[in-house]
Amino acid sequence: MTKETNGKAHDEEMGFPDEQVPLLSKAMQDEGEQEILDCGGSDILQFSAPVCFADETEGSLKVDIIRLGTMKGRVAAKFATKDMSAKSDEQYGSVSGQLVFEDGEHTKTIDIPILEDSDWTPTLEFEIQLTHAQNCDLGLYLHHCRVKILNFDKFPTDKYAEEIDKGHEAISEIDDWGLFREYCKLNFDSAGVKLQTAFILIFDQLHNIVLFGNLWVGVYIVDTLFARGGASSSQLIVPNNRYHTALLIGLWFVVPLVILQAWDTLKTWLDIKGTSRAFLQKSMLRTYMDFTADSRAGISPAELDMVIEESAAQCAASYVAALDIVGSIGKIGTVALFIVLFQPDHFAVYTVLLLPSVLVAFTALRVAVAQRAQKRTDQKALVVASMTNEAYQKFRLIADYMKRPLMGDLFAKAVDEHCEAKIPVAMIELNTAFTTKFLSGLAICLYISLKAPDVLDGTVSLGIFLATITIFASHMSDAIMQLNIKLMVIIEAFVPLKEFTTLLNLPLELPALKAANRYRRQRTAIRRSELLKAGALGEGVCTSDAIQIEATDLSFEYPNDSEVPGPSPTHMCVLKNVNISVPQGSIVAVVGPHDSGKSTFFSLLSNILMPTSGQVYVPSHLRVLHVARDPMFLQAPLLHNLALGLPQHMLDVDRIKDILQMLGLEDMVPILERDLLQSAGDATLVDISDFKDIGWERSMNQSRRAKLHVARALIANPEVLVLQRALQAFDESVASDLIDILRKHVQEKGLCLPEEGRGSRRPRNVFFCTESVAQAAKADTIWQVQPENKTIVSVTPESLLAASTPRRIFSRQTNAA
Repeated sequence: MTKETNGKAHDEEMGFPDEQVPLLSKAMQDEGEQEILDCGGSDILQFSAPVCFADETEGSLKVDIIRLGTMKGRVAAKFATKDMSAKSDEQYGSVSGQLVFEDGEHTKTIDIPILEDSDWTPTLEFEIQLTHAQNCDLGLYLHHCRVKILNFDKFPTDKYAEEIDKGHEAISEIDDWGLFREYCKLNFDSAGVKLQTAFILIFDQLHNIVLFGNLWVGVYIVDTLFARGGASSSQLIVPNNRYHTALLIGLWFVVPLVILQAWDTLKTWLDIKGTSRAFLQKSMLRTYMDFTADSRAGISPAELDMVIEESAAQCAASYVAALDIVGSIGKIGTVALFIVLFQPDHFAVYTVLLLPSVLVAFTALRVAVAQRAQKRTDQKALVVASMTNEAYQKFRLIADYMKRPLMGDLFAKAVDEHCEAKIPVAMIELNTAFTTKFLSGLAICLYISLKAPDVLDGTVSLGIFLATITIFASHMSDAIMQLNIKLMVIIEAFVPLKEFTTLLNLPLELPALKAANRYRRQRTAIRRSELLKAGALGEGVCTSDAIQIEATDLSFEYPNDSEVPGPSPTHMCVLKNVNISVPQGSIVAVVGPHDSGKSTFFSLLSNILMPTSGQVYVPSHLRVLHVARDPMFLQAPLLHNLALGLPQHMLDVDRIKDILQMLGLEDMVPILERDLLQSAGDATLVDISDFKDIGWERSMNQSRRAKLHVARALIANPEVLVLQRALQAFDESVASDLIDILRKHVQEKGLCLPEEGRGSRRPRNVFFCTESVAQAAKADTIWQVQPENKTIVSVTPESLLAASTPRRIFSRQTNAA
């Protein structure tokens, strides 16, 4: 659907002043699609941002499609939503239609319903796509837009929201059974197991029906089939023919097994445990990817791995155990019904009801002991996992300082302690098992002593007597044993469930990213409107390219750690009231002494950090790529790594080869061709989940890895490239050559792209930090971070050279001179 965006609702949502309302969308002209006359139009239609954020409580999301170019003539394109992790009619309402831009129109808005529910979910996404352009082109990168839906419900439900907000200590005090009940509700509603759960609850009773039949058949065989006397002959299934009746009875022990196997096969295929486990695993990783930096720092790699692998499996098993308990209770009810119908003896009936109650009470009394034992086991397992991770990731440090024997001894101690911690858990299970057997044996002993005289004098039939003993010795004992085992599975899940409750409710960076995204979209819409209204740019000039990148009243302070004793550090404030800007199409060098705030500013520019006050503004339609200092590659083939920043439809292997050769990495081309050959020649099938073959990375030195790091960023071709000390690995000569390549990237609006398309591409911008005056002098603009004033100013190469040593900007003292 489309909306008339000259209305006040959209103005308020996007923050437009009344006198600056842009020419936004009109309602669709007519029902159905329109054919637009192709006049060779070169304007571009694309989304105003690559990502948008929606709050499920907002009810709807407004997404702008902008027109770049001359604004002359009529142009059109179709739009449609597409499911990703978010599903239409569950998290959002699907929309589709056609957008027609009249002459002079530069923005249209589509309104997408966002659906609210009461269930917790991780952050889910869907996509909006533009297709079927008429008399225009679609943006190469922003013809699609991802929408992230923020969910502020608590895991597993809001019932314990107050305790969850207080943190880990309060979460540990939440009632275990109450929290488990809420988890079961969430899993039933959100994990996609509703149908499977209903099937299991109903069809698991087939086993109990067969059990009842087996007990009846056992009594029938003893008291009727093989009994002597005329009365029994009249009760045969085949009158007066015991052999044929025996054959039919024999079939009972075969036919039901076929039905039970079919059901158990279907139950295995339904895989309710796997589905429940996968829900927690996917939720944990998706949520971890949205954590704030502090939240991520609070969970170690080993802990994350243990939570995803073991804790998720334990919680999923507890849900299945709860369903199995229904089957165990049904089994107890089946044998109780049999006794009531065939031997309404008070002792037998009371025993059937009493034994489960005693065992459940016994288990409940041992909950705290079992939890302590399980918690200690998990802690020791975490130590083992952490040490394994340390040995893998930091082998070189351990080996260089000759601590391999020490690491081996410490690991052996951790493994031994883990084994010792598991003994109490095993003892609890063993004691419970023998308690069940002892109680069952005691019940059989009492029953025989009480009922043997009645069997001998014929008051109680031998078949009923033997069936009752079988019930106590086997069926009842097994049912109680299974009931207890399932209860222990649930109890063992209490600790990991509280781990999930803690981790899945940690702070996320999404609210801050949403605010920054909304600000940049609003600011971009206002600036485009102002520039179009002014009409001061010349014929054919894209107004959006004239919008500057800027910082306005920017301040940033690192939060003080209140747990650290002593006075608050004086260097917590890094930047204060910074106001600076640069036009698009620039190379900006950011200089300053060590620890002056350069990295902090780059993190602010890339939305990795959020300002304490003020704003960093990059036009919303420009893609920002942050390139960290240290080269990092996925455990995947070279092709997958180099194409990491590209949509699949944009993969151009020849262009990748050209960029590699430009950076002096020609020897990587054969490896690239091998990867392409292994992908069956289909260059669009880039799957970064195929973690294998990292031999190419092991053969590279640090300098070449750093070059490949920069090459990948240039292949991604972002409009704003932020290099955070990425040139530090090179000597002056190589760094200078790389800056020349970055200059070409800016001048040509992307490396190794067709010349004829340059005019329709957006300007490229590069920000890099350096301590070299020579490198800074090659930039268009130099921004100097002045830690003594906590600000950033624009300086000339001459003034920078006059205030510094001949080659590098070393210290605060030199800079201040």
